[in-house]
Amino acid sequence: MNLQGLFLRSIALSPLIVEVSEVNAGNLTAVVERKIWKEQRVRRRELTREKKGNEIFQQLKVMGASLDWDRVCFTMDSVENRQLVGRTELSVPGIPDKVPFGVLEMFAYKHLHGKRLCHPFTGCLIPVITDPLVDQEMGTGEKKMHESIIAISFHLAGAVKVTPAHSYADYELACEHSLPFISVIAEDGTMTTECGEWLQGLNRFVAREKVLAALKEKGLHRGAKENPLVLPLCSRSGDVIEILLKNQWFVRCETMAHKALEAVESGCLKLAPKFYEKNWRTWLLSTSDWCISRQLWWGHQIPAYRVTVSGSPDLGKQEESDGFWVIGRTETEARKKAASMLGKSEEDLELVRDADVLDTWFSSGLFPFAALGWPHNVSKPGGGDRIANPLLFLARCRSFQTERQRKILQKKLQNSNLDPREVAIAMEGQRRDFPEGIPECGTDALRFALCSYCAQGNGINLDVATVENASRFCNKVWNALKFTLAALGEGFNPLAPEEVTGNESIKPILKSGDPSQLLATHQTLHSCVDLALRLLSPFMPFLTEELWQRLPKRDSKSPPSICVARYPSKEHLAHWCHPEEEANFLLVQEVIRVVRSLRATYQLTKARPTVYLICPEAVPLGAYENYREALQTLSLAGSLRLLPDSEGAEPPASCVVGRANSHTDIYVDLQGLVDPQKELLKLTSRQQKLDQQLADVTVRVERTRDQEQISLLRSELEKVKQAITTFQKMARKQKLSPERSE
Repeated sequence: MNLQGLFLRSIALSPLIVEVSEVNAGNLTAVVERKIWKEQRVRRRELTREKKGNEIFQQLKVMGASLDWDRVCFTMDSVENRQLVGRTELSVPGIPDKVPFGVLEMFAYKHLHGKRLCHPFTGCLIPVITDPLVDQEMGTGEKKMHESIIAISFHLAGAVKVTPAHSYADYELACEHSLPFISVIAEDGTMTTECGEWLQGLNRFVAREKVLAALKEKGLHRGAKENPLVLPLCSRSGDVIEILLKNQWFVRCETMAHKALEAVESGCLKLAPKFYEKNWRTWLLSTSDWCISRQLWWGHQIPAYRVTVSGSPDLGKQEESDGFWVIGRTETEARKKAASMLGKSEEDLELVRDADVLDTWFSSGLFPFAALGWPHNVSKPGGGDRIANPLLFLARCRSFQTERQRKILQKKLQNSNLDPREVAIAMEGQRRDFPEGIPECGTDALRFALCSYCAQGNGINLDVATVENASRFCNKVWNALKFTLAALGEGFNPLAPEEVTGNESIKPILKSGDPSQLLATHQTLHSCVDLALRLLSPFMPFLTEELWQRLPKRDSKSPPSICVARYPSKEHLAHWCHPEEEANFLLVQEVIRVVRSLRATYQLTKARPTVYLICPEAVPLGAYENYREALQTLSLAGSLRLLPDSEGAEPPASCVVGRANSHTDIYVDLQGLVDPQKELLKLTSRQQKLDQQLADVTVRVERTRDQEQISLLRSELEKVKQAITTFQKMARKQKLSPERSE
């Protein structure tokens, strides 16, 4: 299979598979789990990887992913940091009233016992420590009243509480001072038994208000002040992200980082573009130990086994982090290793594999090897590794479906597990953006539109019109094949493109029906369409497969699908390369484009006007002469006159003018083809509208300094004025007297 073709297909795929990796992110797992329970009454542990994985595979197939399905296997941050300048009330899922944030509460302790303070509610003694990390104005970080208080830290005249289990900064401080780590927030956001029965089981924000009320009742509250902070929010659920203490697996990265730096600096590893080397160094020089375990739905399960010995209560009662763990590729390997280390027989050991899975990035590093047979037989892919920039825009990908599907999505939105306020906002946005629904465009049009944005950068501001234009392009490709099949006729036997030496314009020869040229022209036409479909296949897999199957094939040994057909390359088609002829025909194409534009402007649907080309330069004029027949046929001209200049053979006054390039002017004679009086009325109205638009835009541009729109309007206005002048001449010639335009 062609690796270059596969690479291009993967590039076309990359904007479309964000959901597959994102669906395994930790905070999304909880959201999806609630939705599945609501719709199917199934817990995530009951939902097999195969069932959910098949749904994802089906989505990929619908979106046209060209993948090696024989290698199917499971690989396995969505945090919005909101800057708050002071007190801010936010809606939090599960809490009916808005919750205030950005407030620093101050309170006092009544009982001092030397260097220990009495907790106002639990009665526990809290040690007092000193540490320069504490800022007497701000503390060690953003604090919440529902957090556990393990110690009180003083610095100068300031004192703040220390909560190691719920703050990164406090965790580091607690490690230095050997403080205990007590978790008071459970994974469901409620308070744990460590808080006492009066708070146990309460939502953390409800508990906060209850603690504040109790402090005030005891006379210990000393006021509050605004406290600017960065509040981490889940971008999907809108809930506040809490820091919780969990047992995790880590990888020491210092040695690996050094080797990675050395590889780039020595030239063994090359990064392209080269400017990424700076990011590489910056990141690796500041790296720390890597937490590689995740409590997700699926992924590469961590090959760690906790070992207990039958009849040994000590090992069974140990905390998870203090247990005896072994690593092994399989349970058998881990059991043998544990038996050797403990001096026990394998039959006496009980092994339980850790349920955690590897971090997505860690899995991504293993995946190319595992998918190709590692650690046994490794098939080495050709070429270097290519990493595409992810296009993190998928919100509207599913929206380019039929109106019926849109209504189904709308119903699902109403029945989702989102907060009702979020549902209302989403539905209002949908009605505002698509008041008449979303047009059906198809997968290929969507893929092509998304890929067209890749050249502009990583960010996408997707416009439905772009997808609609891509859909129209699909129609043009379809019509091109219909034209090809009609021209080839029945019984055509194609040659391989490598055997065809085409260098002619197709339509004029087909029109003439010259037997001496017809067969070679048919071969050229077939080869062009065949190669074009192969080139387009990574971007439009469904359309190109359908059309390619309709093309005549050489024999039974031809590839069964365009997906496995050889992708075009310059090495195989070197004899098709004619740079000089290509440059000449580009000139011809530009002339044809201008003539067709003029025809469309003046609605010359069936008319065949006389066309004049004035070109004072010998080389392009020679190219026009060589392609005279193609020019006349493709521009639908009744006749074509090539002039080196306008002296002595000036085009008629009834011509409209267009410019193909700096050396070629085009005149299309409209005499007898249009009604000048009607055209003048339309053009005069158009001129007035353009004048008004130009005036309005000029005022706006003075603020935005964007001159592009002004330039476009001025160019169009100039064309309208030229056309008005032409029709005025035609009207005078016909002895008409329309009102002269200003």
